[in-house]
Amino acid sequence: MNKKIITVFALVMFSLLLMGGRALARMGWNTTEASTLIGYRVYSPNGVYDLGQISNLVIDQSNGRVALVVLSDVPGFGAERVAIPFGSLGRDFRVNFPPDIQTGFLENNLDSNPYEKAMAVGVVPSSIDSSWVARLYRQYEQIPYWTEGGEHPQMALYKSSTFMGARVDLAKGGPVKVDDLVIDCSNGTIPFVTLSNVPGWTGEEIAVPFSMLSRKGETVFALNVTRDKLLSEPIFNQYEDQGSRAYADSVYKYFGIQPY
Repeated sequence: MNKKIITVFALVMFSLLLMGGRALARMGWNTTEASTLIGYRVYSPNGVYDLGQISNLVIDQSNGRVALVVLSDVPGFGAERVAIPFGSLGRDFRVNFPPDIQTGFLENNLDSNPYEKAMAVGVVPSSIDSSWVARLYRQYEQIPYWTEGGEHPQMALYKSSTFMGARVDLAKGGPVKVDDLVIDCSNGTIPFVTLSNVPGWTGEEIAVPFSMLSRKGETVFALNVTRDKLLSEPIFNQYEDQGSRAYADSVYKYFGIQPY
């Protein structure tokens, strides 16, 4: 299948899911790959203002979520990167601002980019920590996913680019490498990491639960399974299985992990 067609299809599915349409409920689980989101431009709620281009994602490995979307080329911020919560990325790649902020800007639209002040809180610091992420979520009036269960777990935050192409050491028979991260568009959860360069594997990719991946070094991860275990798992077809709950259930069951 033509790669451009696949990318457009993924974009359409991402936008439709964020609409919450009934059609998607019938179609089931809708996912996209992290790499698919990189490069798309985002806009103001009314679609008038270009607010920058997605250049990276901030992954919270501890909680298996996409915490932030990082934008570059944001008007008014020069070379600085600006982040927004993943949940604020809405339909048609428009940023959802809190109603009171949005109304105020539209009524006092004196600037070339009336959303610049709202986005200033998201200028990415040299080191991102959980307190900064929490402040950003409050600014956008997003419910912090890390408190949904009444707990306050620690975050392990990494750029998605850290994962892409990273080496993964297996318990036996490796190494392999990370190909991509599969994202549940509805809430930013990462159900799968896809692997490539698996010795003896004749397909393109192998999908394993993201929660199985652990950090070993700056750009090195570990997976506590053997190559033979990977080669015996349910075969992964990106275009048929990426959005299949049934496939996800089979893989999680194969590795003895409770589906999120």
